[in-house]
Amino acid sequence: MQVFSKEAIEAWDKEFRANFFHAAIGVKPAILIGTKNLEGVSNAAIFSSVFHLGSTPPIFGFMVRPGESVGNTYHNIQQTGSYTFSLIPAALIEKAHQTAARYTPEQNEFLETQLEEFDFEGFPALATAPVVMKLNYLETLPITHNQTKIVLGEVVAVQINPEVVQADGMVDHQTAAIAAVTGLDTYYKVEKLARMAYAKPQLPPRKIPF
Repeated sequence: MQVFSKEAIEAWDKEFRANFFHAAIGVKPAILIGTKNLEGVSNAAIFSSVFHLGSTPPIFGFMVRPGESVGNTYHNIQQTGSYTFSLIPAALIEKAHQTAARYTPEQNEFLETQLEEFDFEGFPALATAPVVMKLNYLETLPITHNQTKIVLGEVVAVQINPEVVQADGMVDHQTAAIAAVTGLDTYYKVEKLARMAYAKPQLPPRKIPF
Protein backbone atom coordinates (compact mmCIF):
# COMPACT_ATOMS: atom_id res chain seq x y z
CA MET A 1 0.00 0.00 0.00
CA GLN A 2 1.14 3.56 -0.69
CA VAL A 3 0.31 6.75 1.17
CA PHE A 4 0.17 10.11 -0.63
CA SER A 5 0.20 13.47 1.13
CA LYS A 6 -1.86 16.47 0.06
CA GLU A 7 1.23 17.88 -1.64
CA ALA A 8 1.84 14.62 -3.49
CA ILE A 9 -1.77 14.47 -4.65
CA GLU A 10 -1.56 18.02 -5.95
CA ALA A 11 1.53 17.00 -7.94
CA TRP A 12 -0.30 14.17 -9.73
CA ASP A 13 -0.97 14.56 -13.44
CA LYS A 14 -4.24 16.49 -13.83
CA GLU A 15 -5.97 13.79 -15.88
CA PHE A 16 -4.80 11.03 -13.51
CA ARG A 17 -6.05 12.97 -10.49
CA ALA A 18 -9.43 13.63 -12.08
CA ASN A 19 -9.87 9.98 -13.08
CA PHE A 20 -8.83 8.72 -9.65
CA PHE A 21 -11.18 10.87 -7.60
CA HIS A 22 -14.08 10.41 -9.99
CA ALA A 23 -13.74 6.64 -9.59
CA ALA A 24 -12.39 6.29 -6.03
CA ILE A 25 -15.72 5.86 -4.23
CA GLY A 26 -17.03 3.25 -6.65
CA VAL A 27 -20.02 2.86 -8.92
CA LYS A 28 -22.90 5.32 -8.94
CA PRO A 29 -26.21 5.47 -10.80
CA ALA A 30 -26.11 6.59 -14.42
CA ILE A 31 -29.08 8.95 -14.78
CA LEU A 32 -30.32 10.67 -17.92
CA ILE A 33 -31.64 14.13 -17.05
CA GLY A 34 -34.23 15.44 -19.50
CA THR A 35 -34.97 19.15 -19.87
CA LYS A 36 -36.25 21.56 -22.49
CA ASN A 37 -35.60 25.21 -23.23
CA LEU A 38 -38.14 27.99 -23.68
CA GLU A 39 -38.22 27.26 -27.41
CA GLY A 40 -39.35 23.70 -26.64
CA VAL A 41 -36.12 22.00 -27.74
CA SER A 42 -35.43 18.88 -25.68
CA ASN A 43 -32.12 18.27 -23.94
CA ALA A 44 -30.74 14.97 -22.62
CA ALA A 45 -27.58 14.69 -20.52
CA ILE A 46 -26.05 11.80 -18.61
CA PHE A 47 -25.12 12.46 -14.97
CA SER A 48 -23.32 10.36 -12.35
CA SER A 49 -23.77 12.81 -9.47
CA VAL A 50 -27.43 12.21 -8.57
CA PHE A 51 -28.13 11.49 -4.90
CA HIS A 52 -31.14 11.00 -2.62
CA LEU A 53 -31.86 13.54 0.12
CA GLY A 54 -35.17 12.43 1.59
CA SER A 55 -38.47 10.68 0.90
CA THR A 56 -41.06 12.90 2.65
CA PRO A 57 -41.09 14.84 0.44
CA PRO A 58 -38.94 12.94 -2.10
CA ILE A 59 -35.93 15.15 -2.88
CA PHE A 60 -32.89 14.47 -5.04
CA GLY A 61 -29.81 16.52 -5.77
CA PHE A 62 -27.19 16.54 -8.49
CA MET A 63 -23.96 18.44 -9.03
CA VAL A 64 -23.23 21.03 -11.73
CA ARG A 65 -19.61 21.82 -12.56
CA PRO A 66 -18.22 25.37 -12.87
CA GLY A 67 -19.06 27.10 -16.13
CA GLU A 68 -22.05 24.88 -16.95
CA SER A 69 -24.68 27.59 -16.98
CA VAL A 70 -25.86 28.46 -20.51
CA GLY A 71 -27.52 26.24 -23.08
CA ASN A 72 -27.45 23.09 -21.00
CA THR A 73 -29.30 21.14 -18.33
CA TYR A 74 -28.95 23.67 -15.52
CA HIS A 75 -29.84 26.62 -17.75
CA ASN A 76 -33.00 24.87 -18.95
CA ILE A 77 -34.05 23.99 -15.40
CA GLN A 78 -33.64 27.63 -14.41
CA GLN A 79 -35.87 28.65 -17.33
CA THR A 80 -38.68 26.11 -16.97
CA GLY A 81 -38.54 24.90 -13.36
CA SER A 82 -38.91 21.18 -14.10
CA TYR A 83 -36.95 18.20 -15.43
CA THR A 84 -36.90 14.40 -15.50
CA PHE A 85 -34.66 11.61 -14.26
CA SER A 86 -34.55 8.40 -16.32
CA LEU A 87 -32.73 5.28 -15.16
CA ILE A 88 -30.60 4.12 -18.09
CA PRO A 89 -30.80 0.50 -19.28
CA ALA A 90 -27.34 -1.01 -19.76
CA ALA A 91 -28.16 -1.81 -23.38
CA LEU A 92 -28.37 1.93 -24.16
CA ILE A 93 -25.18 3.08 -22.49
CA GLU A 94 -23.27 3.89 -25.69
CA LYS A 95 -26.01 6.22 -26.90
CA ALA A 96 -26.54 7.67 -23.42
CA HIS A 97 -22.82 8.36 -23.01
CA GLN A 98 -22.88 10.40 -26.22
CA THR A 99 -25.22 12.93 -24.55
CA ALA A 100 -22.15 14.18 -22.64
CA ALA A 101 -20.97 15.79 -25.89
CA ARG A 102 -21.33 19.57 -26.18
CA TYR A 103 -24.30 19.94 -28.48
CA THR A 104 -25.74 23.38 -29.13
CA PRO A 105 -29.00 24.54 -27.50
CA GLU A 106 -30.70 24.17 -30.90
CA GLN A 107 -29.89 20.45 -31.07
CA ASN A 108 -32.10 17.80 -29.49
CA GLU A 109 -29.76 15.25 -27.85
CA PHE A 110 -32.42 12.55 -28.00
CA LEU A 111 -32.45 12.87 -31.78
CA GLU A 112 -28.69 13.35 -32.11
CA THR A 113 -27.95 10.20 -30.12
CA GLN A 114 -30.93 8.13 -31.37
CA LEU A 115 -32.42 7.72 -27.90
CA GLU A 116 -36.19 7.30 -27.93
CA GLU A 117 -37.87 10.30 -26.30
CA PHE A 118 -41.33 10.53 -24.80
CA ASP A 119 -43.24 13.29 -23.09
CA PHE A 120 -43.65 12.70 -19.36
CA GLU A 121 -45.83 15.26 -17.66
CA GLY A 122 -44.74 17.91 -20.16
CA PHE A 123 -41.00 17.18 -20.13
CA PRO A 124 -38.75 14.89 -22.18
CA ALA A 125 -37.66 11.51 -20.81
CA LEU A 126 -36.19 8.22 -22.01
CA ALA A 127 -38.98 6.06 -23.40
CA THR A 128 -37.44 2.71 -22.48
CA ALA A 129 -36.38 3.62 -18.91
CA PRO A 130 -37.87 1.29 -16.25
CA VAL A 131 -38.12 4.20 -13.81
CA VAL A 132 -38.80 7.83 -14.75
CA MET A 133 -39.34 10.71 -12.35
CA LYS A 134 -40.45 14.28 -12.93
CA LEU A 135 -38.97 16.82 -10.55
CA ASN A 136 -39.73 20.43 -9.81
CA TYR A 137 -36.75 22.65 -9.08
CA LEU A 138 -36.35 23.73 -5.45
CA GLU A 139 -33.05 25.56 -5.03
CA THR A 140 -29.36 25.72 -5.91
CA LEU A 141 -26.70 25.40 -3.24
CA PRO A 142 -23.42 27.06 -4.31
CA ILE A 143 -20.23 25.33 -3.17
CA THR A 144 -17.86 28.25 -2.78
CA HIS A 145 -14.74 26.13 -2.26
CA ASN A 146 -14.66 24.88 -5.88
CA GLN A 147 -17.44 26.87 -7.61
CA THR A 148 -19.66 23.84 -8.20
CA LYS A 149 -23.42 23.88 -7.55
CA ILE A 150 -25.83 21.37 -6.06
CA VAL A 151 -29.28 21.47 -7.66
CA LEU A 152 -32.19 20.23 -5.55
CA GLY A 153 -35.55 19.07 -6.87
CA GLU A 154 -38.71 17.46 -5.54
CA VAL A 155 -40.25 14.44 -7.27
CA VAL A 156 -43.82 15.22 -8.34
CA ALA A 157 -44.58 12.24 -10.61
CA VAL A 158 -43.17 8.73 -11.18
CA GLN A 159 -43.57 6.20 -13.98
CA ILE A 160 -42.38 2.66 -13.22
CA ASN A 161 -42.29 -0.78 -14.75
CA PRO A 162 -44.07 -2.89 -12.07
CA GLU A 163 -41.79 -5.84 -12.83
CA VAL A 164 -38.76 -4.07 -11.33
CA VAL A 165 -40.41 -2.83 -8.11
CA GLN A 166 -40.81 -5.19 -5.17
CA ALA A 167 -43.85 -5.29 -2.90
CA ASP A 168 -42.05 -3.20 -0.25
CA GLY A 169 -41.01 -0.53 -2.77
CA MET A 170 -37.40 -1.61 -3.37
CA VAL A 171 -36.28 -1.21 -6.98
CA ASP A 172 -34.56 -4.31 -8.39
CA HIS A 173 -31.77 -2.83 -10.47
CA GLN A 174 -30.51 -6.24 -11.56
CA THR A 175 -33.87 -7.26 -13.04
CA ALA A 176 -34.15 -3.83 -14.64
CA ALA A 177 -30.65 -4.25 -16.14
CA ILE A 178 -29.74 -0.71 -15.09
CA ALA A 179 -26.31 0.74 -15.86
CA ALA A 180 -23.98 2.11 -13.19
CA VAL A 181 -20.91 4.28 -13.78
CA THR A 182 -17.57 5.03 -12.22
CA GLY A 183 -15.34 7.88 -13.31
CA LEU A 184 -16.40 9.67 -16.45
CA ASP A 185 -16.54 6.78 -18.88
CA THR A 186 -16.64 3.29 -17.30
CA TYR A 187 -19.97 1.51 -17.00
CA TYR A 188 -21.14 -1.55 -15.08
CA LYS A 189 -24.09 -3.87 -14.85
CA VAL A 190 -25.59 -4.28 -11.39
CA GLU A 191 -25.66 -7.66 -9.61
CA LYS A 192 -27.45 -8.29 -6.33
CA LEU A 193 -25.26 -9.77 -3.58
CA ALA A 194 -27.42 -9.69 -0.46
CA ARG A 195 -30.25 -7.90 1.27
CA MET A 196 -29.70 -7.34 4.97
CA ALA A 197 -32.20 -6.94 7.80
CA TYR A 198 -32.36 -3.68 9.76
CA ALA A 199 -29.23 -3.53 11.91
CA LYS A 200 -29.73 -3.68 15.69
CA PRO A 201 -26.94 -3.70 18.30
CA GLN A 202 -28.35 -6.73 20.13
CA LEU A 203 -28.65 -8.90 16.98
CA PRO A 204 -26.06 -10.29 14.55
CA PRO A 205 -26.16 -9.40 10.83
CA ARG A 206 -29.07 -11.19 9.13
CA LYS A 207 -29.78 -11.73 5.47
CA ILE A 208 -33.37 -11.43 4.29
CA PRO A 209 -34.92 -12.63 1.01
CA PHE A 210 -34.74 -10.43 -2.03
